[in-house]
Amino acid sequence: MKIKFESEIKDELLYATRVVSSLVLPQSSLPILGNIMISASGDEVTFVGSDMDSSVRCKIKASVKEEGETTVPAGPFSELVKELPKADVLFELTKDGLVHIEAGKNDYDLQTMPATDFPAWSDFEPLTSFELSQKNLRRMIEKTLFAIPTRDPRKVLIGAYLTVDLIIPDFLDSKGLEDPAHIRLVSTDGKKLGYIDMLAGRCKGESAIGTIIPQKVMAELAKVLTGEGLVDIHLGESKISFTLGDTQFITNKIDGDFPNYEMVIPKEFDHVVGLNKEAFIKAAKRAAIMTESLNNAISFHFKPGEMELEALTFDLGSYKGSIFKPDVEYEGEPFKLSFNYKYLLEALLVMETERITLHMKTPSQPIIFHEDGHSETLFLVMPIKMSQVE
Repeated sequence: MKIKFESEIKDELLYATRVVSSLVLPQSSLPILGNIMISASGDEVTFVGSDMDSSVRCKIKASVKEEGETTVPAGPFSELVKELPKADVLFELTKDGLVHIEAGKNDYDLQTMPATDFPAWSDFEPLTSFELSQKNLRRMIEKTLFAIPTRDPRKVLIGAYLTVDLIIPDFLDSKGLEDPAHIRLVSTDGKKLGYIDMLAGRCKGESAIGTIIPQKVMAELAKVLTGEGLVDIHLGESKISFTLGDTQFITNKIDGDFPNYEMVIPKEFDHVVGLNKEAFIKAAKRAAIMTESLNNAISFHFKPGEMELEALTFDLGSYKGSIFKPDVEYEGEPFKLSFNYKYLLEALLVMETERITLHMKTPSQPIIFHEDGHSETLFLVMPIKMSQVE
């Protein structure tokens, strides 16, 4: 195998190595999973990374002198590509099994492992397919990623639940969209929850389907979604794929039943408070300095035109402060509730509007937040029982 990457495509080469290295498992018991596969044919070079459950491949144009395939250590290869000068890069698999890389006055020789040992790319027959703009998919991920735990014995929670149906909610406008479908992405760790509704186009196949997408793939997808172009999404019996241009992610879905999240979302409320999001965040951060590490509790006392905050720690001291109109819009009966400020801030920081609303039934039931003017998003944060704080 012999390849020449012209200096003009240095950015494409850097992008490809970075993207496919993102799924690599350097500490795996299978050494081959610490490598990325590189294959060359025609005028194209394909880079592939895998952790067995998920894979990503990226294709770029290059001058292929000799076709072939091999694997190289992901970390060192990605690092050296990043540090190479902007010059033509020569890549050659030598007879003694090394990859020789040359760029200007820089020469590297990397150990390889056989491409035959690398996990095979697993195409599948989709049950449902649709397309979504990169901008919208990225927004969906940003609204839900915060509520996915990185570790949990309940494996179904370490991902986001994607559903597809053909019943279009009234608040979503499907005009001009070919074969529209209503999709929803939901995530929860039991303490907080986020969901977002969106319209997809060119929907084909089964019209009522749900699947759980692993957190790791969602996080890596978010890094490559630029906001330009479309993403083709395919849902299969056991796999999901996302294709954007010459980059494709494919992953096993998480098996199991996602919790019935709709049962925990209150439908009626006794109190609704309008808030300036940034003022609310700053006030919570000021109070957070004086919280106990056990539950990180801040108490919020809502009164007409005012929100009072209190925090107490026996080691440091206490805090008491307030914010007023127009940052707080409330004229009802006074009420009090308490949050773990870390859960609260994680939800607030993914809300994009200047104004938000807080909806409460009782201080012990889930608290709902809405972004002003956005019926398609919802955020839930579980409060701390007041008895635990007082």
